[in-house]
Amino acid sequence: MKAALSGNIKRGQGYREFEKTVDAEFDRAGLTRLSTHQIQNIYETNVSLAYAGGQMQKMVETAEDFPFWKYSAVLDGKTRPKHAALHGKIFRTGDFTFFPPLDFRCRCTAILLTARQAGRYPKDDMPTGRDRQKLYDNLESKAFAGSKQQKFMEWIAEQYKEADQATRKLIDQAFDVMKEEIRNLEYESAKEFFRDADIKRIEKEFLSNTRVQKAGAEAGLTKADTFRTYAYTDFENGLSADMARLHYGGELQAWDKNRLATFKKDLTKAVSKLPKVEGVVYRNLDKLPADVVKQFTTPDAVIEWDGFSSTTKSPDVHANREVRLVIHAKTARDIESVSKDADEKEALLLPGTRLKVVKSETVGQQVVVTMEEI
Repeated sequence: MKAALSGNIKRGQGYREFEKTVDAEFDRAGLTRLSTHQIQNIYETNVSLAYAGGQMQKMVETAEDFPFWKYSAVLDGKTRPKHAALHGKIFRTGDFTFFPPLDFRCRCTAILLTARQAGRYPKDDMPTGRDRQKLYDNLESKAFAGSKQQKFMEWIAEQYKEADQATRKLIDQAFDVMKEEIRNLEYESAKEFFRDADIKRIEKEFLSNTRVQKAGAEAGLTKADTFRTYAYTDFENGLSADMARLHYGGELQAWDKNRLATFKKDLTKAVSKLPKVEGVVYRNLDKLPADVVKQFTTPDAVIEWDGFSSTTKSPDVHANREVRLVIHAKTARDIESVSKDADEKEALLLPGTRLKVVKSETVGQQVVVTMEEI
C-alpha cells in the first residue's frame, strides 16, 4: 500500500490509478479487495498527510518571509463543524498544533501570511489561552494534531519497538533509502537556484571534481552544502560579485535581491559547518569607492559586513592590489578544500562579522589596513 501510494505521488497520478494498483496487489496476494470507500479514505488521508509534512518543512524554511499561517476550511455541507470553527484562525509558523489535515478525509488547507497580512486581521483571529485550549478540546481526532512528521516518527518508533530483528532491519534499510532521497532532493533544490545558462556547466564541473566532493563529505557537508559553496567560488556565474554589490549598495547585474537573500541564508548554514580560521587572513581590493576607503582608514572605526567577505590565508594571493586588509580573524571559515580554486587558499567571513580598524598606513602605492574581529 505504501509503495503504491509513494509511486502514485511521484508520478503525479490520481486516485483512479492508485485504486487499480491496490486492487491488482490484493488480487496477486489472494486477498479480498478493499471497498472503494476504504481505498479512497486511505488515499486522500495519506496524500494529505504527505503534502502537509512537506508544506510544514517549507514553511519553516521561509518563516522570515511568512511568519504566520491561516487555517482555511471549505465551508460547505460536508465540512465538520469543529473544522469550520477553525476557519480563519491565524497561527505563527512553527505552531502546527491545528495544521490540517485534522481527521480522515479532511479537506482543509493552510494559507501562508506575511506579517503585514496577518496584522490586518482582528486579534480574536489569533487564539491564545482558553480559546486555544477550547479549540483543541473540541478536536475529534487529536492523533492528527501537531506535526505530521512527528506523528509519523512516533508511529515508526512504536513499530520498531515491537518488531522482531528482521523487521527492524527492514525499517533501518527504509530509513537509509529515505535519507538518501532527502539528500538528493536537497541537491536538486540547490541546483534550481541557478539559471539554465549556468547550471549545466557548474554541475558538470562540480561532479567531475572528486577533490571537492570528497573534502565536503569528510567535513560533514551534504552534497547540497558542498555544491552551494563550490558554486559561490565559481566567479563566471556572477553570484559572488552580486553578493558584494548587495552589501555595498551597487546595482545588481545577474541576480535579484530575493534570490540572493535565500542563497545567503543557505550558504551561511552550509559553511558554518566548516572549521574556523583563527589567525591572520588577507583581503586585497581594487577600485573601492572613496567613502569605503575612508571608513577602512579611520582609526577605531567598527565595520560590520552584512554579506560574505572572501579572504585568503596566504599573504601572496592578489598581494599587489590597491588596498590590503590584514585581518586578525576569529570566526572565518576555511573553504579552501571545497572551493573551485584551491590555490586561492580561501577563508570566508560570514554575514554579521564585525571588524575594528587598528591602524592604517601607506606602503609604497598600497594602503595597508590592520583590523581585528570583535
